[in-house]
Amino acid sequence: MTANAPDIRSAKDAARRLRADGRVRPSWPQRFDEAAAPWHEVAAPKVGLSLVAVLAAALILPGAICIVWAAVMIAIEVWGWRVTRPDALSRPRGRLTFFAAYLASNFGWIALGGLLWSAGTPEAHAAGVAIVLIVGAAAVLLFYNVPAVFLAAGAAPAIGALAILTAGGERHAPGMTVVWISLALGGVFCLGRALSTPSAQEQQRRLNQSLRDYETLAENVTDIIARTSLDGVFEYVSPASLRVLGYRPEELVGATRWDLAHPDGDPGAVQDALARLLADPSQPAVTTCLVRHKDGHALWMQSSARLILEDGVPVAVIDASRDVTAQVAAETALQEAKTEAESATRAKADFLANVSHEIRTPMNGVLGALQLLEHENISPEGRELMRRASDSGRM
Repeated sequence: MTANAPDIRSAKDAARRLRADGRVRPSWPQRFDEAAAPWHEVAAPKVGLSLVAVLAAALILPGAICIVWAAVMIAIEVWGWRVTRPDALSRPRGRLTFFAAYLASNFGWIALGGLLWSAGTPEAHAAGVAIVLIVGAAAVLLFYNVPAVFLAAGAAPAIGALAILTAGGERHAPGMTVVWISLALGGVFCLGRALSTPSAQEQQRRLNQSLRDYETLAENVTDIIARTSLDGVFEYVSPASLRVLGYRPEELVGATRWDLAHPDGDPGAVQDALARLLADPSQPAVTTCLVRHKDGHALWMQSSARLILEDGVPVAVIDASRDVTAQVAAETALQEAKTEAESATRAKADFLANVSHEIRTPMNGVLGALQLLEHENISPEGRELMRRASDSGRM
């Protein structure tokens, strides 16, 4: 089994990105999954924020409009909570449904900002602008958590509201209450995100330290550590490959296990090991295969492999392999010596059987002749000699 060209190119591109900047860049599906987790956790607090916001808006807007808006927002938040559960996100259209709920929630808050703006007073304008800017800040913070974004997200609503109030006319206490509550809601959200999310620099420092520790471990382990896809394509190979196989890790990424197989080896050994892993993922699969060194000579490699599971689904294989050529040679020599010893034992037994047969036949003739001589007239000394010869023959 071999991998197709797109799979090889994608594996090489991933490895190149990893080597280029020392970190993994999340894809947009991964970003959506990361955003769904906090969205699911803050569903209940967001319902509370919606109620606080609508009570404040009631100081400016008609009560019927506020009630309708609150009912719609609570329904949207319940919907968002349901579609951001892990089991819901794993469905075929899970991310699309989450994005729809996310847009509906944002449009609801923007609609509240528009309703406040339509009230016409400077305070209402300031509150509406603050809410719209808070929605924008929340959208950015959901996907990008860096200190600069936290600062901008916290300052933008206040700056926008202050600009509107400065350009407006006389201010009234009920309207200012709505402004202060709007800014407070935005501040609470940004503060919660800041407390729950470490800074990007700290995350990068931790990631860099982890990478350094991992590189030190990988460079000093004598076994080859490799990750392959289920099609046998190398996605990662540790530096030990250069010492053991003569290949640099980047030369093997994108290649397949079958590219390293020696012509005299068993081509089905790797596939049999994968079948054992799929049959029982909890148990490692140990296999010994004949592989080809970069300079062409054969090596015996013993691998202990395990499946990598994501959400219970096999996605890759991780294994540690070591050179056991000397061990296999010693075992082969021992087996050959054992075979030779067994052959010598059989030859000895056959020889003794033949000798015994060859001696027994003429000895029977001698004993028969001695028995016949017992009936002859022989002196007592002769009979004693005959007895001794007969006893010796029977022995």
